[in-house]
Amino acid sequence: MRKRKSSKPPKKLNPVLRIYTEGEKTEINYVKSYITEYLKQTGHIGHDVIVTQPDDYSPYGLLQAAINDKDRLANDPIWLVFDCDGHANKAKTFAEAKNKNINIVNSKTCIYCFISCCI
Repeated sequence: MRKRKSSKPPKKLNPVLRIYTEGEKTEINYVKSYITEYLKQTGHIGHDVIVTQPDDYSPYGLLQAAINDKDRLANDPIWLVFDCDGHANKAKTFAEAKNKNINIVNSKTCIYCFISCCI
């Protein structure tokens, strides 16, 4: 039996904004709530957002998780969000993220600045 040919072009998938954060609850819950309650209701965001915290949520661990996902999902914008604590490998993280076209928010204040400026 032959497959039927469709006259419609294949459906194009929208990119998914992927946010990797070091916070266990606060950042994840705040970002998800902000997106659901404000951005989608007002129409300011037209794509889905996935907020996650990998097992290794140091800045370099966030980067490694993002790189693993980026290899599979090349067109999705990726952001790493972490604060300015005394993290190891921060310079290495910034350099590798730049080479892989991964964005970083390194906030001195809090996640709220990222939300209001970047999403």
